[in-house]
Amino acid sequence: VKLCLDAAVKAGAPENIIGWIDEPSIELSAEIMKQADTILATGGPGMVKAAYSSGKPALGVGSGNVPIIFDKSCDIKVAVSSVIHSKTFDNGTICASEQAVIVDASIYNEVQKEFVARNAYIAKGNELTKLKKVVLGPNGTMNAKLVGRPAVEVAREAGFEVPADTKLIIGEATSTDISEPLSHEKLFPVLSMYKSKDFDDAVQKADELVQGGGIGHTAGIYIDVVNNKEKLESIEDGILEKRGFEYRSNVKVCNEFFPERYYGDFQVKQGYYDALICELGEAKGNNWWCVVYPPLCFVDYNQTNSVVYKSKLWEIINKFFGREIQ
Repeated sequence: VKLCLDAAVKAGAPENIIGWIDEPSIELSAEIMKQADTILATGGPGMVKAAYSSGKPALGVGSGNVPIIFDKSCDIKVAVSSVIHSKTFDNGTICASEQAVIVDASIYNEVQKEFVARNAYIAKGNELTKLKKVVLGPNGTMNAKLVGRPAVEVAREAGFEVPADTKLIIGEATSTDISEPLSHEKLFPVLSMYKSKDFDDAVQKADELVQGGGIGHTAGIYIDVVNNKEKLESIEDGILEKRGFEYRSNVKVCNEFFPERYYGDFQVKQGYYDALICELGEAKGNNWWCVVYPPLCFVDYNQTNSVVYKSKLWEIINKFFGREIQ
């Protein structure tokens, strides 16, 4: 946190823009929440519940037990490479990073080979047994001693050795029940791998993993969207039906207008780009893209027949600084 503060101040932020508690406690956290203007709470259910019970505006999110489906139509090299890049960033400490991949049986072996070719290590037999024993701590929650540690150190902690260039350890699992250690969130470079019989089975497994410890957080899918739009619609329609809504979804791949954006020295020119649009019902509501597409968070472009992009995060940041932040 001190490193973040120093970097922020160096970049022109106020001296005390970031603070921290040296010896945290539930009581002290609750008191800070009562005095805050707005709360962004991440962590376990207790922390999020405390934030929403504080009487102040709060945005909260709990554990992110993120399942990722590998449909049989996916580009395997892209899917595997993307998962490794994401899961190994900061040694897996990001709550939105992948916790489990659910792979169609028809491509399962090929996906495994691609992971291994990219320096992932698949724990088997006694090694897998040892791995399962350390991913959770004594209280049945994520082992805090492993958070953010490299794959080599995680393996050593479990009691086996992996090659020095190992990026990620994979543990195969079949059960999505919370009694299965690999079905839990793991903020270190360990990835669970499930085999699905078909698409419906993959969605079922993903739903069970989310229900077990990641409701309302994140899930993903690698799929050939152009030729499999009905699969995405089936997921969305299932969720809408469960929630009691009568309307259904419409998925389309189209050419959508996007405004000019800059990312450092890199410019993306305004214009029409291929986009995946998921419409719910009459699609008349505002669209909140922050979690899925961070680059679009700060866009509010409105023209006839175009999508309106808005961001709650942008509103909060602007209110905090008292001005519009570009």
